[in-house]
Amino acid sequence: MSSVITLEFEHYKAQEAATGKPIILDEFVFALVPNLDPKKPIERTEQLPDVKHIVHRQAINKAGLVSENAVAYSVTLGTEIGDFEFNWIGLLNKASQSVAMITHAPTQKKLRTQGGQQGNVLTRSFLLEFDGAAKDTAINTTAETWQIDFTARLTGIDEVQRLINTDSYGEAAFFGSAFEVTRDGEQYTVNSGLAYVGGLRGELAKSQVFNKLRDTHIYADFSYQGNLLSQWQTVVKLTTGNQLKHYVDTSGYAHFVCAIAAIDKTGSVTDLRPQGAKWEQSIAQIKQQYALKSEMKSWRYVAKGNESSLTPNEVFQHCLLFINGLEQYANYSFAVENNTVYLAEPLLKDDHIEVLINVPVISSRALHAGSETDVLRNEVEALRTTVKNLKGKDFISADSQNLAAIGSDENIFISEKQLQHIHDIEVETTIKGK
Repeated sequence: MSSVITLEFEHYKAQEAATGKPIILDEFVFALVPNLDPKKPIERTEQLPDVKHIVHRQAINKAGLVSENAVAYSVTLGTEIGDFEFNWIGLLNKASQSVAMITHAPTQKKLRTQGGQQGNVLTRSFLLEFDGAAKDTAINTTAETWQIDFTARLTGIDEVQRLINTDSYGEAAFFGSAFEVTRDGEQYTVNSGLAYVGGLRGELAKSQVFNKLRDTHIYADFSYQGNLLSQWQTVVKLTTGNQLKHYVDTSGYAHFVCAIAAIDKTGSVTDLRPQGAKWEQSIAQIKQQYALKSEMKSWRYVAKGNESSLTPNEVFQHCLLFINGLEQYANYSFAVENNTVYLAEPLLKDDHIEVLINVPVISSRALHAGSETDVLRNEVEALRTTVKNLKGKDFISADSQNLAAIGSDENIFISEKQLQHIHDIEVETTIKGK
C-alpha cells in the first residue's frame, strides 16, 4: 500500500495562503480502479479516477492535531453504508475538487447490515505532514481514538429500548389528536403530535395534507436513523396504500408502519389510531367488545327490611351490587343464581340498593386463588365447626326459617340456604326450638 501528497495540493495550498484562507480538506472519495497495483509508487500528478469508478463519497468525521506540522483526517464507514469494493482512497477539498492525498490499497469490501446479517465498520485516516500544517489548516483539536467499533453494542441497546417501549405502548399508541385525520372537502389533514409506532417514539412536527383520497389507508411510518458518529433519531413520514407491512429500506433501516385512518370509496374517514398506552388500549378494547355483546342496566330498590334475596325483572348471570353506595363482594357478600341475588345478610329498612346487570365477569369482585381465598376458606371451616357445636343458649334460632347465629350475637343470622348459595358448602346444623 502506498500514499502520496499530490502536486495539486501544493498548488491549492499556495493559493489559499496567498489569500489568507485556511486549508480545508473535507471529503473522502473511495473508488475501485481496474488493474491498480498497490505496491507501485503513486505519481504525484494523479487526479481523481473516472466517475464510473467512484463507489462512495463521504464528508470527514474527524480532523485532529498531531503536531505543529502534522494533522490527521478520519472517516468512519458505518454499518448502514455498502455494499461496494474499493482500492483507491482520496482526500480532497470538496468545493474545488482538489485532491490532497491519495492511497492505493488492496481491494477491500464494505458491507452494510441487511437481512439479519451484521455489516462491517471501516475507519480510514490520512496523516498530512508539512511545515506549519496546524496553522495553515486552522486545526487545533488533538487527534482522538476513532477506530473503536461500538456499533453492535449500541444497536443492541437501541433494540432493547424499542422492545421495552413495545411492552408499554403495544405496536402503536397515539395521544390526543396526534395523527388524527380530518377531512375538509377533498383535503385530508393529518394532525401533528406525538406517537409510538413499533416501539419508536416519534413526533410529526407539522400537520400534513393529502388531496383526493379514495379507497385507501393513511399510514404512519417510523424508522430510527443515523450513522455511526451522528445522533440517531426517529424519522417520521406519512404514506398511503393498502395492507402495508413493516419493511427494511435499501439503506438497511427498519421501518415500522401503522394504519392511522381508512378512506372509503365515498371519501369518508374512519379513525384507526390505537389511543393511549397499552393498558388504556386493553380497557378500551374490553369496553368495545362488551358493548357489542350486551347492554349494562341498573336496577334500584329501597329495602322494606329483612329481605334476604333480590329479584330484578331481568335475565342475568353476573352483576355488581351496591348497598348504600358501597360495593359488595361477589361470592362472599352475595351470590347470583336463576336471575336472583342471594344476600349473606338480610337488608335493613330503607337500605338503598343498586344492582348493575350484565356486567363483565372481570368487573365483579369475585375472589380468585390467593390470600383472600385462603382467608375465606378458613372462615368457612370455622363456621362449619361453630355451627356443628352450637349448644344451649349459644344457639339462637328463628325456627321456621332455619337461621343460625354464631355465638350469642343475635344480630348475625346466616341461613343454611344462603350459605349454600354463597359458599357452595353443606351446612350441618342441629336445630333446637327456643
